[in-house]
Amino acid sequence: MNFCGQHLAHRFGQNHAGLQATKIIAPRSGALLAGNCALAMQLPLVVAVTQRPTPSEGTVVHSVTRPAGGQYEEAMTLHLLSEFVGPGDRVLLMDDVLATGKMVGALIELIRKSGATLVGCGFLIDKAYEKGRDVLPKDAMIHSLVSIASVKDSVIHFEGALAL
Repeated sequence: MNFCGQHLAHRFGQNHAGLQATKIIAPRSGALLAGNCALAMQLPLVVAVTQRPTPSEGTVVHSVTRPAGGQYEEAMTLHLLSEFVGPGDRVLLMDDVLATGKMVGALIELIRKSGATLVGCGFLIDKAYEKGRDVLPKDAMIHSLVSIASVKDSVIHFEGALAL
């Protein structure tokens, strides 16, 4: 996973000069990939948590519910504290898999609620056939290391060349 995080960091630009990213946000499922990318880009990583945190005085807890479906049978509420992400932050969103877009959609809403700006999204795997990219902002830089066009009769069909 270290190599994958470094590769995504390289794809977003070694010094992220064009993006001017200040933080990386990920759900727990994408924390390993995001952590390695954050190390390579020398950016702080903020993980959206499912257990409501106890805020310090003056801190706001931003919360969004991710609808049930996909790999999650039940709806899930994600939380971010305003002391970690807020106005002026330019964030990269990272997750291991982009499928239906439900998790990414919830994270985008959290970023919006915090007042931060989403500048890019990175994924290890994009299941393109599930149309998750439809929820991503058109102006954000988007990278995935592997894009799967379809799975038919137990055969995986890749979209384009593998990024590794």
